[in-house]
Amino acid sequence: MQLANPEHSQLIELLEISETANKSFDHLIDCIADAVEKCSVIRATNILGDNDFNVLQAKNALQIMILASGNDKRVVNMAKILLNNSGISSTEMKILNNGEIVKRQIYFVQRSDGAIKIGSSLDVQKRMKDISAQVGDLKLLCVIDGTIQIEKSLHKRLLMIIFIMNGLLRITLIIY
Repeated sequence: MQLANPEHSQLIELLEISETANKSFDHLIDCIADAVEKCSVIRATNILGDNDFNVLQAKNALQIMILASGNDKRVVNMAKILLNNSGISSTEMKILNNGEIVKRQIYFVQRSDGAIKIGSSLDVQKRMKDISAQVGDLKLLCVIDGTIQIEKSLHKRLLMIIFIMNGLLRITLIIY
């Protein structure tokens, strides 16, 4: 629709931009509220010890909060405060000054002799180089977000069966 007055067109365009900005701000506020809630749950349930799923949720909420802000320094600082107050260890997650998130990841590697090993690290690529220097060639099979406790649980309670079908690696975890 063509408006007779170009000033009206410009006004409509500015209103649309304002509406988009308001929606973005509302989304950011929702992300911050979600992160505050999830970090508070960690603090409250830390004494129970079995809160790995909550830790993963809090780590993801903090990451989404920072991304929703466009790495705004104020929001990054807020996320750092939430992380520090949550009780999540710096061995599980770090927030760098530029807003980059470094989260613990669990990795599955296959050695040249075929053995599958499970480990975890904040920097999987660096860890792979360190291990390769000691044991030789490694093939990285899978990387997932996790915690030290989840890695320990995988070592204790899970039987891993690996199927390679159609050139795709499928990992099936069976609890016993």
